[in-house]
Amino acid sequence: MLINKIKQGSLLDLIALFTPCIILIGAAYKLGFYDSKNIDALWLISLFSPVDFMVSNVIIYLYYVLALLYMDKIIDGRDKLIGGLISANVVLFCSFLGMIFFSKAEWIFVLNAIVALNCFAAVLYSNHHGYRVIGIVAILVGLPYFNGKNEADNLTTKELPIVTLKKENNIYETWILLDKFSDKAILMHKIGEKNEFKIVELKDIERISQSKI
Repeated sequence: MLINKIKQGSLLDLIALFTPCIILIGAAYKLGFYDSKNIDALWLISLFSPVDFMVSNVIIYLYYVLALLYMDKIIDGRDKLIGGLISANVVLFCSFLGMIFFSKAEWIFVLNAIVALNCFAAVLYSNHHGYRVIGIVAILVGLPYFNGKNEADNLTTKELPIVTLKKENNIYETWILLDKFSDKAILMHKIGEKNEFKIVELKDIERISQSKI
């Protein structure tokens, strides 16, 4: 049902509908990432273009697509909505509990699936205007922001590539590659609790090597 409605829409209508949503989702993710205590550099958000926002976190789009496919193929409308949501949430919640006890990181994936599924159900099928608004805000802002902040809070410099910059007189500088935008790279260097940042052209990077964990 949902897939058929999407197929019936014109290409221009779909672009006009999805493009602003994708940009907003990416911007919310970047806000969460740079607003975290581990990075604490919200001013860097102004450097990113709408295209940078659109490709900032592809994984969350996968959650949304899977949630829509599940409701379209498994639940298939209002008649099976309650039963379908109950069974899906029970399975996901049991998986969530298992991840908490047996994994230190993967539980976040299950939590994303639970929120995405229920928020899309609220937006598409709820008769209550307030629930729809909450669902839309959670999908476009809340979940992406949470994912960005969680990723930054759990990020260690050992997980990021090391960048070597060649300066004058064969002097080299070593930084951590944090992010990129356009043809530039955002580099970071931790000194205790303080972060230092540098914006460089990609062509100025002499070498990139993976950190040893």
